[in-house]
Parts: sequence; structure tokens; C-alpha cells
Amino acid sequence: MPNSDEAQERHRWWLLRDAPRADSGVLYHPEAAASEVWVQSIVEVVPFLVSTRDFAPADMQYRMLRSHLWDPESGLYGERYDVDKETWVIATPSATSNVAVAEAMARALREGGDLTPAEMRGRWQRETRELVAACSSLDLDSVSTALLARAVTLGTEDGWLS
Repeated sequence: MPNSDEAQERHRWWLLRDAPRADSGVLYHPEAAASEVWVQSIVEVVPFLVSTRDFAPADMQYRMLRSHLWDPESGLYGERYDVDKETWVIATPSATSNVAVAEAMARALREGGDLTPAEMRGRWQRETRELVAACSSLDLDSVSTALLARAVTLGTEDGWLS
């Protein structure tokens, strides 16, 4: 049985080289229909790649996923988008997914710390602050409330959210 370092390295290389993706490079969600991107991918991929110090690929995936899933009017993420068909599969934002993105980005910012390139760190902080504010328009259940509290706690402790 492989140890956790070997498993992490295999997963890292799978994300970087072998995972299904669009011609643009954005990762398709592995549980999705062939050409869908899911907001859950931000939660799963970005903090993981930051933990392996793959900052440029983490930011590339974050920016590409955001470009397909984020609605500038509401400041929230829709759930699923079909890249090839250029259409929403699920456009309605959920509280759980949006606060999960805020919490994941707060974790990524903490994990990367000062090693995160300054421009990227500043953009992630700004966009996560905006997402936290936008989440106030959502009906939060207990899971969402806990995730949002964790994001706010991390951001406040780390000095980029006040």
C-alpha cells in the first residue's frame, strides 16, 4: 500500500498532466458529464495545489474555473457549467458551495502564506473578501454557517479580512 506522500504525488501529477480538461486547460470535474466544470473543483483543486507549492497551476485553475462559474452581478458562483456547450448546467448558486469556496480560498491563502506570489495573494484576498460579503445574501444552513465562520476566522487571524 502506498504511503500518503506517494499518493499525494500521484494525485498531484494526475491533476497537472492527466486529468480530463478542456482545450483551454480548465479541469473537467471527474464525476461530471464529459465537459462540465463544477464549483466544487475550486474547493478541491486550489488548496491541494497550493499545498504542493504549485502556485501557478493553482491560480490558473482558480481563474479559469472562476471565469466559467462566477456571476459578477451577484458576486456568487453557479454550480456547474458545460464548457463545450457554453451553457449552464446548474446556474443557481448554493450557499454551501459558495461558502465552501470562501473557506477553501482562506485555507489556500493560509497554506501558501508568504510563499504565495504577492499579486496572486492580493487578488485571492480581495476576491475572497468580496465572496464572503456576497454570501450574506444567501440563506445559510448550519453547515454553510460553520464553513463561513471558518473562512472569516482564518481571514481575520491572517490579517486580510477585517
